[in-house]
Amino acid sequence: ARTFNTTKFSGNRSDEFGLIAAQRQLSRGWLQDSGSILQLKVFREALSLEEQPELGQGKLRLRLQPVDPKSLAPILSSARASVEYVRMAYADSTLRVQPEYGVPYASGDILMFHVSLEQLERVAFLVEVYAEQPDASLVRLLGYSHLQHTSFPGTEGSVSIDLISPLWQRLVGELRLEYLVIRPMEKDSFDLRTSFANYWRSNWTALEIGHRGLGKSLTVTSNAAPLIENTVASMLASAEMGADLVEFDVQLTSDLVPIIHHDFSIRVCIDSKTPTSRDDLTEVLLKDISYEQLKDLKTYQIVGNKIV
Repeated sequence: ARTFNTTKFSGNRSDEFGLIAAQRQLSRGWLQDSGSILQLKVFREALSLEEQPELGQGKLRLRLQPVDPKSLAPILSSARASVEYVRMAYADSTLRVQPEYGVPYASGDILMFHVSLEQLERVAFLVEVYAEQPDASLVRLLGYSHLQHTSFPGTEGSVSIDLISPLWQRLVGELRLEYLVIRPMEKDSFDLRTSFANYWRSNWTALEIGHRGLGKSLTVTSNAAPLIENTVASMLASAEMGADLVEFDVQLTSDLVPIIHHDFSIRVCIDSKTPTSRDDLTEVLLKDISYEQLKDLKTYQIVGNKIV
């Protein structure tokens, strides 16, 4: 962390990078001047097997092993290559160290491998699909494949790989991966000794940002926005009134369709009657319903003590 003056006129006031309210709060990000990041994403029924064994839900495992691009010998976790994974699950999407025999995977899961690399060109990857045996401590290798760095020609894209049986050496399935390559910003300076507070013009004025368009429309106060929030009409009206930007939230449905909605969930009434209290409403997570299902639902909001 570095300490620097926040403004030209601040006297002895200072701000230490990474400290907020005297607590260190540094999080990992993409801005880096060395090394690369490779993200491999598994979703949308990405795995298909020639013969689907009687595995049951969650009995498959996917494993990503960095290997030497020439000898294909495993590369131990180090600065040269380190693999973590994250499962896109509600309130639990954090990077974790990959288990020895890979990550549990079931159809419909959204899974991502996050690989920190010294140089992408110096690493290849062994992709393995395992099946858990009745004894959960044992696994059986169903198929494998190799990925060279040439499989990722651009910044982002997709790649399909054939899975080969280790026993019969024949094709047993296919795995489709979406990839994202994050390379170092070598030409940019990461010098934080001077705050950007010093670069604001003396006549600079703040940006006008429309919250959900023209502002919140569902509120108990009398200064509610005249148009319904998070609508095209509200955002256009915000621009007409001089807003520089509009801010809104985007959520994903179960079939990965982006929608504009503030919360992770919606409230619906399961019964056909008109709801009269909170107890009549059921909260449904947007990630658990498809876009077509969402279009058929009537949703409700609780504003103060009213249901609208």
